[in-house]
Amino acid sequence: MNTERANSKMEPPNVGRVIFIRKNWGDKKEEMKLNKYVGYIVVSVAAILIPLIGLLYGFWDANQPKTGPVGNGVQIAFTPVQLLVNIGVILTGALNLIVAIKTYLEQKKPNENENKCVDE
Repeated sequence: MNTERANSKMEPPNVGRVIFIRKNWGDKKEEMKLNKYVGYIVVSVAAILIPLIGLLYGFWDANQPKTGPVGNGVQIAFTPVQLLVNIGVILTGALNLIVAIKTYLEQKKPNENENKCVDE
């Protein structure tokens, strides 16, 4: 019995093993957070593209030849108010896209407290 005690004291069973502990492994809430930020990026891109496509279509339509009593006049593509609104939406989408990418990258980075290296 004394030899068994001596052997057990001299060499613990888990010497040299490193165990990684991560909280919320496979947590659905964490995946939902990332989906929220991806949705934020998609909406920001849509806020840039939709007014841009509208502006391009308006300029294209204004440059098409019109015939008849209505189409013989001066063609104005957009009023200054319409241009201001469209440019404002595009700038808002661009600024939101920058913020969305920044927050997505911050959330995707593993938290230092989340991953621990513990020696047993």
